[in-house]
Amino acid sequence: MDHDHHPRKKLWLAYLLAIPFGCLGAHRFYLGRLRTGSLILCLWLAGFFIAWGVAIAMPAQSIAASLDTGAGLLMLSAWTWELIDLALLPGMVRQSNQKTLPQPSGSADAAESR
Repeated sequence: MDHDHHPRKKLWLAYLLAIPFGCLGAHRFYLGRLRTGSLILCLWLAGFFIAWGVAIAMPAQSIAASLDTGAGLLMLSAWTWELIDLALLPGMVRQSNQKTLPQPSGSADAAESR
């Protein structure tokens, strides 16, 4: 059994994940970009929980407004990143598929032995 075989990533599936779940980094997780996918997810979750916590726990207008603005900026940055990724997605899929292509066996060794 070939353990190095990875299925090719599909562009349509990356878009299907990016459009509804892009602000959570789903398309990046699918393409194997775990660090940046985690960063997008953390940005959005931090903004969401700050906004939710402010709405529930802090009735004081001035503190709540400043925290809510910060939360909105975190969530907006995740959304902006998603919109940029929609344009970059074909190249990201292509790059992911090139990484998983099997390397020709012995091509470098054959050149060195000559």
